[in-house]
Parts: sequence; structure tokens; C-alpha cells
Amino acid sequence: MSLPSSSDASFERRRGRDAGMRDIVHPARLLAPVLASDAEIATAVQRMYTDPAHLRGSDPGQVEDHVVFTYHDAFDSDVEGPADLTARYRRGGLGDVALKRRPTNILQTTIAPIREPLSAP
Repeated sequence: MSLPSSSDASFERRRGRDAGMRDIVHPARLLAPVLASDAEIATAVQRMYTDPAHLRGSDPGQVEDHVVFTYHDAFDSDVEGPADLTARYRRGGLGDVALKRRPTNILQTTIAPIREPLSAP
């Protein structure tokens, strides 16, 4: 998959049209590199955007097109855990920081065995 470059004409049009959305992180920056430390993984997950209308943990949230829930679905082997989080987030009562703890731990656990032999001298 190639990312658009600044010389790509379609990229220029998108950038102009989305000028008010500068705070949204580019999806390529959301990916945690295989050699990332646990702190780097935690930072990457904390930077993931969430539902902009979900201002407080008590507010109901929307899970559709939600990056953190996409990571839950992709990496969490426990089916009931993400389903419970989805229900709690939709009705209110789950904050974004608490929501991001689980994928942080799962990614750190998943990447650690891969990173270990690669970082050995």
C-alpha cells in the first residue's frame, strides 16, 4: 500500500478540502512498529482518535468507524471482552482512557515475542 505524497494531485485536493481536520492523526501514524518499546506502543494507542462526541465517560459513544474498537476486533482473542466494552461504551460509563488500556496490553503482549529475537545482539 502506498501513501499519497505531497506531489500527488489528489492528495492536494484532499488536504485543501480537509483543512479543518488537521488534528486528526494520519492512519499510518497509528501503526505501532514491530520494534516499538512498550512505552511507544502505549503512546501510539493513546494517540488514536475516538468518538469526538464522547466527551465524558458517562456520555454514550458510537463504536462504528472507531479505531480503538477496530483494534479490539483485530487483536483481542477474547470475544466477550470487546462485546462488553462495546455495550458499555454505547450506553455510557466507559471513558476513552480506560477503553485504550486493553488494546495497549494486547499489542504489547503480541509484539513482545516478535521484538525479543529481533532486538537480541
